[in-house]
Amino acid sequence: MRVIIVGAGVIGVTTAYFLQQHGCEVQIIDRASAPGMACSYANGGFYSAGLAAPWSAPGAVRMAFAAQFDKSAAFKWRPDFTWRQIAWMMQSLKECRPHRFTINRARLTRLATYAQACLQRIESDLSIDYQRSADGILQVYREPVPRALIDTQLRYLETMGIAADFLPREQVFTLEPALAHSTPHLLGGLRIREDMSGDCHVFTRKLAEVIQAQGGTFTWNTTVESLRTDGSGTTGKRIRALVSQDTEFQADVYVVAAGADTPMLLKSLVDIPVYPIKGYSISAPIVANECAPRHSVFDFATKTGMARLGNEMRISGIAEITGYDRSVNATRCAQLVSAFERAFPGAIDGQCASHWAGLRPATPDGVPLVGRTACENLYVNTGHGGFGWSTSCGSGKLIADIVMGRPADIDAADYALARSH
Repeated sequence: MRVIIVGAGVIGVTTAYFLQQHGCEVQIIDRASAPGMACSYANGGFYSAGLAAPWSAPGAVRMAFAAQFDKSAAFKWRPDFTWRQIAWMMQSLKECRPHRFTINRARLTRLATYAQACLQRIESDLSIDYQRSADGILQVYREPVPRALIDTQLRYLETMGIAADFLPREQVFTLEPALAHSTPHLLGGLRIREDMSGDCHVFTRKLAEVIQAQGGTFTWNTTVESLRTDGSGTTGKRIRALVSQDTEFQADVYVVAAGADTPMLLKSLVDIPVYPIKGYSISAPIVANECAPRHSVFDFATKTGMARLGNEMRISGIAEITGYDRSVNATRCAQLVSAFERAFPGAIDGQCASHWAGLRPATPDGVPLVGRTACENLYVNTGHGGFGWSTSCGSGKLIADIVMGRPADIDAADYALARSH
């Protein structure tokens, strides 16, 4: 079977890898000149099941309203009064209800947990160095957290098969001595033992090299502008070709993994409820090893991720609903530097940091869309939000099984476009 995948980020590349393992002839088309150049390029680095949770959560509406009056808030919504943004926001509001959040969170956690198993399978078959750190992730708290909430979180993680424990302040400092100098002082931390971090861009690039070595092809600097179909209906319609400016590409099956651009590409064929949420990161060299964290750390108060990738720190955070604006806001990046330096003073050279912003493709319920569309040979793998790296290998394996008609290891209906609620 010949399969074309649109999108060479970590989602498209893992999709191609697992399809190739099933014996498919794969071709990846991307508008960039190399793999992982969009949202996979400089994301937060966390490969986490324990922290996987939809942004559409109870309390999110209150937080969003308060953020409108706080320029430094981690979340920011800039209304543009387009129908797409309004419709997506209204759907997201519905998903903030407690019972909806419970369902969506479990679906996302299961996919992320499955993704960890799939990544381990890749690692057992291939030798890929991507600055992997498997010492767990530590979520630290600076404000009083009711013990009941912590216990609820620990029970949830236990039911999902995720090993975690809550550490009081003294044990946090034993685990991560550099935090003893942070301001304000910490109250405790949640340690998720089996979570990890790594460089998503490096992983994507090296996995693409494996795919190419095994016969897969990549077509770079090519923008897919439309899909040519047969017939005039929707149900049962087939894709005949992908059309770029001067070329048509044909295959038996097509998988669109184009992130936030997926809805525009497929707008004449299927409604894809995905909207971009801009996130930021900085990558800064470590200049004082004794002051830098040994583990990946998530600061719950500032919603800032801090992942050690070799000799540099990847610091990430912020969620802005501002349409398709890809510009890098220097003030936001400085905010990330400041958050890190309060936690780990003197560890990095913030003046030499590289700044980045990317558009996370988010669904209203926070759960990716992985499955077939109404067109019988058209599939999508998109909508991973801020957890694309964490769920990539799982969704790649899942879509490959769906395309091949193989039994899936997890319930594919939970990630289908027409999933039940």
